[in-house]
Amino acid sequence: MLALVFASNFIYADEEAKRVTADIDWPNGVLTVYGYGNIVPQKEGNLNEWQYKAVTDANFDLMKNFFKALKYLRIDNFHSASDLLLDNKELNRKIVDFFRGTKKKDLIYFDTYVKVVQRYHFYGSKGFIKYLVTVGSDLDNFPKFKDYVFTTDFTGLVIDARGLGKRSAVAPHVYDENHNLIYGADFIDPDYFSKWGLVQYTDSPYYDEYLDRVGEKPFRIVAMKEDKLIETDIEISNEDAKILLQSELTKQRLKEGRVIIIIDSDMVEKIK
Repeated sequence: MLALVFASNFIYADEEAKRVTADIDWPNGVLTVYGYGNIVPQKEGNLNEWQYKAVTDANFDLMKNFFKALKYLRIDNFHSASDLLLDNKELNRKIVDFFRGTKKKDLIYFDTYVKVVQRYHFYGSKGFIKYLVTVGSDLDNFPKFKDYVFTTDFTGLVIDARGLGKRSAVAPHVYDENHNLIYGADFIDPDYFSKWGLVQYTDSPYYDEYLDRVGEKPFRIVAMKEDKLIETDIEISNEDAKILLQSELTKQRLKEGRVIIIIDSDMVEKIK
């Protein structure tokens, strides 16, 4: 299904290099991809035929830019979505089928070119991340600590990682100071991962839009500065890790992906 939009905006030849091919919107979990086709007058034919050819070119460009964008979609500290497709024919087939099955597009006409816009959701019933990431393989294997610390039941976890140069990813890791894995893809229920992902990123210290995710009484902590960690991963103190994982109810909330990470960069990444 195409939504047609008409715009008058002449584009010079040297502006083609400035065209954005995709946006990765991490807070909303949306990959927006753009395809372009130039309207090239010929000796034969008419404007309708030239525009039709431009639309065909734009749709081909859209497909090319979709797979290009997967190179920039960080899964974890070592892999992009594109990396996971290498030498995996079954996964390639699923992603190609997903791309072909997404029909609703915006088609925008300019004076000298057309642009096709397609939005792909990470999560939800029509999301594609579930094809790329295996989760929940070790649901009940949170680290166990010998030392008891006073704690309570928390409705979620909020980690403030601003000022540390952290970047968004589909499957980040949260470690303690001893490099014990406190939270990651192995610990989330697959149904909740498909629903809304492993973590919610935001740059707001108040996270007003996502209060429903972490509930009324989340455990709020500040990430530690650890230069040895990859930029997508987070370190928290041993004490915070113990407080977090003493409660079975809190661990259940972690399994449901009720985690927010506050960072100060990469909310929307533009790919050219």
